[in-house]
Amino acid sequence: MKIRKMWLQKAIMFLLLVLFSLGLAWLSGRLPFMNSGRNKPENTDRPVANLADLQSFSFYTSGMMKNSGRSYSARVEGDKALLCVRPENAPDEVPFETDPSFMQDLKEIVITHNLLAWDGFDKADKSVLDGESFGLSFVLTTGEIVSACGYMSFPKNYGEVSGELDRLFMLALENVKPLCDLQEISFRYGLYDGTLIEAQVTGFGPFGAQVAFTKQKGASRRDEIQTREASFYIDEQQVEELRQLLLSLDMPMLNTLRRDTYGYGAGVHLKVQSGYKTYYVDQLTKFPKQVPPLSDVVYVPLYNHFNKLSTQDATLAEIELAMLLDPYLDPVNNPRTVLLYGKERSLVPGTGNAEGYRATVDYEGKQWWVEENFVGRWLMTEQDKLVSDPRIGEKYYMTNKSAELIILEDGTGAFTLDGAVHDIKLSEDFIYYVGGGFSATPREGSGGQWRDYDIDFYLDPYYGPHDKADYTRIHISAPGMPPPDRKDRVSVLLTRQK
Repeated sequence: MKIRKMWLQKAIMFLLLVLFSLGLAWLSGRLPFMNSGRNKPENTDRPVANLADLQSFSFYTSGMMKNSGRSYSARVEGDKALLCVRPENAPDEVPFETDPSFMQDLKEIVITHNLLAWDGFDKADKSVLDGESFGLSFVLTTGEIVSACGYMSFPKNYGEVSGELDRLFMLALENVKPLCDLQEISFRYGLYDGTLIEAQVTGFGPFGAQVAFTKQKGASRRDEIQTREASFYIDEQQVEELRQLLLSLDMPMLNTLRRDTYGYGAGVHLKVQSGYKTYYVDQLTKFPKQVPPLSDVVYVPLYNHFNKLSTQDATLAEIELAMLLDPYLDPVNNPRTVLLYGKERSLVPGTGNAEGYRATVDYEGKQWWVEENFVGRWLMTEQDKLVSDPRIGEKYYMTNKSAELIILEDGTGAFTLDGAVHDIKLSEDFIYYVGGGFSATPREGSGGQWRDYDIDFYLDPYYGPHDKADYTRIHISAPGMPPPDRKDRVSVLLTRQK
């Protein structure tokens, strides 16, 4: 009995060991009857030197969910490469043409990772019920075909290869169809009064995306600033509206603009990540000069779009922010005229404010100091020292300094103050001041010592309207400077000398 019992125990242990070994083999896919297809081993001895060119190439992945996975294909046709790309989770393929050099980039991947060795790979791990499958094949110009496929079982370097294929095909698609694979949109726009809209859109999928939002309303005192934060979802239609808005801004062109390497750029910011490509513009971006300003063309529509979008969240809706004026409708960016010293003058679009304050007067390429009859000699007389201030109804001595101004036809000249002569050169622009004259700040002349002052020239009467100026007197003012570069404030009236 003891001998039988001992043999029975050994038989049971042997049976358990066999079952355990079979289980391990089944899990690792080593049993022939547990796998489908050819199940050929990887051919690691296939040579890749002097590899023929690719005639066609295809790669796909798929999962259990609808539209899951992605697919890429490319083939040579004449002097061009024809591609067809379906991004991850996208319902449709996008066919397009590209440069034939694309096939050489594919060939580099084949050579670098020796994809010839993948030929015949066909393995499946059926223990996974909800996994991912893949397929890869390419045809050489010699007619040779290489193919591999698998389900939850992958050949050597699969992760690196699939990543490089993703980058190569998606960048090619991005060049012909920008923003086709949105990953992130980050936007920030702040105004000087404390108004702020900041939004980050992520988690793009077939049903929409998520928005993390900060909204702020400025006030005269910092402790009165209101801030609200919230996170909410937008549907696929709202995502498409945002995509179309970004496309209308020509993001590929904006991405080519030069950016300064220094400065502070936290006030405005736009970053868009689409696939493997990043589009970026911010306060350091050097926008080309145009009217309306390109920065307004970019930021104002986005500010208004996100401002409107924020109203669908109750928390954010507690703060009401006004919409910004369309830069194309802004009077500043359209033709304006002013009555300047009895003449109607045009203002340069895009300068000053709607009323023309601090706008540049358009002299159509002519020199403003000649057009406005400023060339000549100006002296301080006794009448210039005694001035009348209508604001206080009194006459007083503005200054006891001696002063003289000489302006030549080329815009150069000299300003003499208490015997000290300062070379000057008038600025090219004539800046309009509503109801108060104009400013023409001189630049430093050769060897001049006037660089510490910003000087404004005003036609007399200083406190009167422009259309009543008589061209006989001029007012010069410059602010003082505190120590250590102490400079006295300058404010003098001069009379034209005949």
